[in-house]
Amino acid sequence: PDCAKKNLCNGAGRCLADSCEPDGFKCECSDIYYGKYCQYEKFYDYDINFPNTTANNFIELGKIDMDFNEFTFTAWIKFNPGFLKYPLVSYIAKNSTEMFALAFRSDDTSWNTSGTTIASFSGNLFGPDVDTHTIPINDGYWHHVGFAWSDVTGEWILLIDGVLWATKVSTKGKISSGGVLTIGKILDNGVVYHLVGNVSRVNLWSTAKTGGEIEEIAKRPGSRDGDLITWFMVKDLISDLRIIRPSTAAFSGNGTNYDIILPLENVNYPGPYKTTSFLSSCFWCRSCVGNTLFVYDTLNTFVFSTGSKFMASTINGFSSTRCVELFAKDLRTVVTGFGRWHFFCIQWNGIAGTVTYFYDGYAVDSKIQNETLETQLLPGKNFSIGLGDATGKLTQLNIWDYEIAAGNVIAMSSGGFNVHGSVMSWRSLAKYVPNGSMNWNSEIHLPGFTVLAKRTKWCNDKIPDSPCSGRLLARLGGHKTRERLEWRCYCPEALLGGKYTYNFSEISRLHSKHSQLTAIN
Repeated sequence: PDCAKKNLCNGAGRCLADSCEPDGFKCECSDIYYGKYCQYEKFYDYDINFPNTTANNFIELGKIDMDFNEFTFTAWIKFNPGFLKYPLVSYIAKNSTEMFALAFRSDDTSWNTSGTTIASFSGNLFGPDVDTHTIPINDGYWHHVGFAWSDVTGEWILLIDGVLWATKVSTKGKISSGGVLTIGKILDNGVVYHLVGNVSRVNLWSTAKTGGEIEEIAKRPGSRDGDLITWFMVKDLISDLRIIRPSTAAFSGNGTNYDIILPLENVNYPGPYKTTSFLSSCFWCRSCVGNTLFVYDTLNTFVFSTGSKFMASTINGFSSTRCVELFAKDLRTVVTGFGRWHFFCIQWNGIAGTVTYFYDGYAVDSKIQNETLETQLLPGKNFSIGLGDATGKLTQLNIWDYEIAAGNVIAMSSGGFNVHGSVMSWRSLAKYVPNGSMNWNSEIHLPGFTVLAKRTKWCNDKIPDSPCSGRLLARLGGHKTRERLEWRCYCPEALLGGKYTYNFSEISRLHSKHSQLTAIN
């Protein structure tokens, strides 16, 4: 009676007599409230800002009162470049070091330390780090991250934006109870790192979800309730000043799955808004022979083009080329030309006066250095795209005003992905291109987990006698002759450590099935 008279249960909660409770009653809360007195509102539509690297920037979630031998972590993240570590979550058990810690790491060898890109993902389980190259997702856009691990197999999987990014085998073991979960802080070689950026809809389960389940969460950001971390409760542990409502977390890859038919006429894109001493660009191109891919301002300022078997640029009047055929011969292979899909990158460093070319994920010979390259690009000019008379297809052209990690180049050579250049993003370019010059649904676009699993199943159903040491895996990648990148059925040993694309240092069985695999969606 006192409970009802004093209206102790908030939010239309009901008072129920309960002799087991110290106060003799308990509150039955409505669907949108929780807490002993229904004092907390239950909502999911918010983001949390981690504004700086100070010691009070993390969120401690309290102790875990159960042992667990598998888990799944999911979150929406929005990070900007400029930091060495991007801690996601860590768990320190009672009287021990970290039982697990998940984080992204930047390339700490970049000249431009204010613009370093995320180069790898680190899953630290029971002490040892298990790393994998990843794409540069500290691009100021929202991305979904999902990680699952199981003690049964020791395997962990990483998905970014619903796409299987890496699968690896880690240590088996049990995660003990009594420890503390923390968002936004990790301990690395005795140094504490704090997160800077925005996160949303963070959940942690004591079960290992499938890749398909994680993909579904990435596609639909709505309400989810993890049993170890529940998003609607996190807001009550921090200051309201760090809460952003409504949430802006959403998939940022819509409008990126298209090709451009070359050549183009009068397609211009606004250039950088500030003076820059760095420019990195990557793109996919098919039949790129004699194409001028992009020009900034004039043909003497910055131009990047391809020939029959070479890449070329002119920067501040200095022209250079790199012959891919000679690069390939050093690896006992022969390049027949750029007639099929290939992945090209160029990096210019105006402070060091260098330019580096990349072909299908790897640097072509050493950097070219010349004092004429020690210059800056002035703002306020335009990029001109796809000039010349040569035909072909172009997709996933992104341009950054900072250096991207070499590991990013390898990672992005595994297919068209949801990445965004800081100076030009492929998604933003679409509105400048005539509809008649665009084809939606690119062959080299990476599908979500479910479609990739269908393609892998097709490989094993159609090629049951392949002499592999494990199941065939459908991946977009290369082969020793470096003639093209395409969809193939690979033996696991032919792939890089994270099993996301072909390892050119290996010679193992593969089956080229590009048209058959791209038809599966």
